[in-house]
Amino acid sequence: MGRAAILLSMLLTAVSADARAQAPVPPRPQPQPVDPAQPAEQAPADAPADAQPPETGQQEPARQGRGGRQGRVSRRAASSDAGRPGARQSRVAGPTRQSLTFSASALGGYDDNSGTPAAVVGDQPILTESGPAGSLDGALTYHRGNNLRSWQAETNGVVMSYPAYLTGPAAGGGASLTGSMALGRTTTADVTGRVAYEPLLNVLSPVGIGPVTDAQPGASLAGLVDQASIGVNGLVSVEQEMGHRAATTFIYERAQRYYGEESYADNGSDSIGITQHLGYKTRVRGRVEYRYSRMETSALTADTAAITTYTHRIEGGPDYSGEVGRSRTQLTLQALFGATRVESTVAETSQLYTSWVPSGSATFRVSSSTGTTSAEVSYRRDFAPFQGITANVYTNDALSASLSRQIASRLETRFEAIYTTWNSPTGLTTSNASDVFGGRATANIRLTSTLAATVSYGCYRQRLDETVEVPIGFPAHYDRSAFRVGLSVRLPIIGSTMRASQRKTP
Repeated sequence: MGRAAILLSMLLTAVSADARAQAPVPPRPQPQPVDPAQPAEQAPADAPADAQPPETGQQEPARQGRGGRQGRVSRRAASSDAGRPGARQSRVAGPTRQSLTFSASALGGYDDNSGTPAAVVGDQPILTESGPAGSLDGALTYHRGNNLRSWQAETNGVVMSYPAYLTGPAAGGGASLTGSMALGRTTTADVTGRVAYEPLLNVLSPVGIGPVTDAQPGASLAGLVDQASIGVNGLVSVEQEMGHRAATTFIYERAQRYYGEESYADNGSDSIGITQHLGYKTRVRGRVEYRYSRMETSALTADTAAITTYTHRIEGGPDYSGEVGRSRTQLTLQALFGATRVESTVAETSQLYTSWVPSGSATFRVSSSTGTTSAEVSYRRDFAPFQGITANVYTNDALSASLSRQIASRLETRFEAIYTTWNSPTGLTTSNASDVFGGRATANIRLTSTLAATVSYGCYRQRLDETVEVPIGFPAHYDRSAFRVGLSVRLPIIGSTMRASQRKTP
């Protein structure tokens, strides 16, 4: 009987072992490989608290069930779209922030000027003479916005003094308003408006005022003649995303400049354009643009007629933006190449002409990962009059460069230069109407968190062709060297977060 029980027990044990051997064994979960080049995914900062990942070292232990069963830990890989450069981002308003900043500077120094005027008007000085000079300027900037909508208002003023030339100080100023708003999940609208009063004639000023981002090195040194002007500029653009890889931008711009005297040419322009972005939200993109412009320039004398110029600009090219090398240097390259059809009239002969002219623009920008060094070189070909001086429209080539370097924690330097030429597209007797060069070197020494000392040197050189008819007293040849020293202040008045919003666009 005992032997039978032992044999029965051995038989049951063998059957149980055979059943376990034939049962399928679930595969062991393998850890997901980690790419050192890709940072760990994190929930957005404005996501709900329960969506935030637990901090390192504070992870919840796996839940223990019956028989030591492991907790329900998901092994599913993250979505392949997460972190992809072209992935659509969720439009969340986020916190609304506002800031109010006041900035001002007081500069003084000496100008060394020499020029050859076109004519002399009695005993009245016709251009800025060598001697002491000074300026006082201030600006107030207010910004309010969040991730979906924002706007900024700025007002500024300047008072310039040239005792050897002007009988009193020359005052100028302006105001601007810019805004941006998300219209749904895929549409963004931008609006810009500016108005400015310039007390001295500046040939480097574009038609109207130009975009807010325009920076003309040497422009502050280019006030040649005591001739004031008012400039007005407005711009509206709408960008429509079309999937992850394309977007279309529509733009309309109006610019106008008034001089108030018959001897100087008022001018204005209207332009509309469309831009197709390819490879949108990726490092390497393509861009195709078409822009139509209509520009009017008033007559300078009774013997000349007002000029209306039409341009059709068709261009395309690549864009690149990304980090290069182990130093993670930020590199940006933008280029456009194409042609422009110009339809205009010769002011002196009223001769109509049409011409196809090569056109384009290019920008190369590089900045260090630490933000202490940045450099930029840009080129653009445009079509405009020699500001206020001629009614004829010229092919304008402009090459500019800048370099900023923070040498020490309290010392920052900046170098800027611009070279421009005005050439006739066709129909005029001169092939090179003017050359203008401007440059400036500036050093800022931070004394406190809001106060800095400024030292700068600037130069300006202008050459006009003898065939160009200019107003009486305007210098055909002009050279200026200017030295300035002074103080600048930047004072934040308001800086706060108003509210937080998690509301998404419909």
